[in-house]
Amino acid sequence: DSNGPWGSLLEYLKGLEPFEDKRHPSLYESTLFFKILKRNVFDENENLVENYILVYYDKREDKNTTLDQVGETISLSSKDGNKTIQVKLKSHLMNPRYHRIPWHITPPEVKHLNIEVISNQNIKFTIQSARKSTDYKHLWEYKRWLSVYLYKVYIGFPTRNGPDIFFEQELFSTVPQRSSANFLQDDTLELTINASSNLALIAILDEENISTRGLSIWFEGISGLVNIPEEISIN
Repeated sequence: DSNGPWGSLLEYLKGLEPFEDKRHPSLYESTLFFKILKRNVFDENENLVENYILVYYDKREDKNTTLDQVGETISLSSKDGNKTIQVKLKSHLMNPRYHRIPWHITPPEVKHLNIEVISNQNIKFTIQSARKSTDYKHLWEYKRWLSVYLYKVYIGFPTRNGPDIFFEQELFSTVPQRSSANFLQDDTLELTINASSNLALIAILDEENISTRGLSIWFEGISGLVNIPEEISIN
């Protein structure tokens, strides 16, 4: 009945302007953009090697886009269209998310972080992983997971214009002169850095700054996603 409520609704819908149906590959842009980065990850032989990785330019795509060309060679064009390269996608790495399971929250990447100032020169980071090496079939898979999601550690204060960063450090480095994290037992990493040239960092690691200025400590993965430890202690 065109005179009933449903008929009125149909007449109203007919008068609406057509809308664009957003589909794969991007919900936000007409073109799906990527960034190519160089990062260190562990390979099948437990060696830390430098690799090129492909990450989404818009991090929102991580949750909304399906990458189904793994093992294939694809073409990538620059934004201005002047350059085109061929790349082969070797693997696709991402954390499983359990948002469909009621009351289940995906754990952080770091269960506990302890920071200890040693002799006012060195700072030791003891990092307890939120996942166990026994959760993986091979030890190299566990190490690769760590190198993917624990790329850098940062220390800073929040400000209106963004974080005021006092310290940032890669956890796994292939450069001999740089500090690199060591694997300990019980799924723990240890990173010791020389802070004699950064006395301001040592000065802020006290109880007053932590409580009054909101000292923040966070980790960044190789793709740029940030995560914070579940627990933090400073000695």
